[in-house]
Amino acid sequence: MDKDEPIKRMHRAEAILKDPLWLEAWETYRLRVFAAIENAKTDEGTLRGKLMLGIANDVRAHFEALINTGKAAAYEIKLEEERKKRWYERV
Repeated sequence: MDKDEPIKRMHRAEAILKDPLWLEAWETYRLRVFAAIENAKTDEGTLRGKLMLGIANDVRAHFEALINTGKAAAYEIKLEEERKKRWYERV
């Protein structure tokens, strides 16, 4: 993988999570799942709703992990550039 790839993925993930359409879809989904949990007539129905919400949270967490990985990669690239710059200054 290209060393800049995590940074590119970070920017794409940030754009998705900040997109008004995503925010609207996320909130709509959450409200529907909460309504399903509240209206569940059995424990199985409640558990199914919680599972649906958990999976959606996992998707969101994946995007957030991409963002954190990209930030770490950007920081490492910056440190490497600073090390190279200091090395050239010493020579």
